[in-house]
Amino acid sequence: MECKKGHRRAFDPHFSKKTFSKQFLNIEWGYALKIVHAHAWQKWHLVRDDPAYKLQAGQEEQEPGIIPQELLDSLQSTIDDLPSAKAYGKRQGSESE
Repeated sequence: MECKKGHRRAFDPHFSKKTFSKQFLNIEWGYALKIVHAHAWQKWHLVRDDPAYKLQAGQEEQEPGIIPQELLDSLQSTIDDLPSAKAYGKRQGSESE
């Protein structure tokens, strides 16, 4: 993984990618948010001593995967207003022969 300053770090393979991609089908949205939150803060713990990743004034370190119920409640109406998930078919010719 590259840090903001371009330094290379040796991470656990679970944290070595720049992005976190996961399918959240058939699980409650709040649970999915907790999984992503946990991943982000666990990854931050690996670089927290790097000056490029220091928290700004007023920011507090969070417990990975712990999201206050009040925040989840405040997001519920936004989640309810989202359109249904769209299913995409496989592109023709994308399978190897």
